[in-house]
Amino acid sequence: MKLTPIASLAAVLLTALAGCSTVSTTYSPSETPATSPSASTAPGAQQLCNSVLANQTLLAWVPATIADFRGYQYSGPKPHRPLEDAFPGLDESAAGAWCGVKAGKDSIAWWAVVDGQLPEHAITINGPGSDEYVGETTQNALQVP
Repeated sequence: MKLTPIASLAAVLLTALAGCSTVSTTYSPSETPATSPSASTAPGAQQLCNSVLANQTLLAWVPATIADFRGYQYSGPKPHRPLEDAFPGLDESAAGAWCGVKAGKDSIAWWAVVDGQLPEHAITINGPGSDEYVGETTQNALQVP
């Protein structure tokens, strides 16, 4: 089966963002994880990405928490964990967002973003279709069967 560029991007994002973990929760564009103590006042993922990365072309976003960022890993056999110590001093349940911005032709850069903090770069993915607009990428859309 040949995947479309967006389906290919979703498969790559699952590998990059989920690592070895399974994610099963979905959120609407204006929601943040209910476990966050600041969920009632935190902006939605898209709004947060646009606010913090204002000068970038936003391609995709996913609601997340500090725990999601710190647990993110890729590669192997020894995983690379670029955000293991991200956002020191913040509670793991604090709301944030994964933000995918255009990094060039066929390239998307993924950032971990939290309101009031500097963004943390997670990974840049290069490949055909990676620079296409996706919108909100729900957690379920990132799962590979």
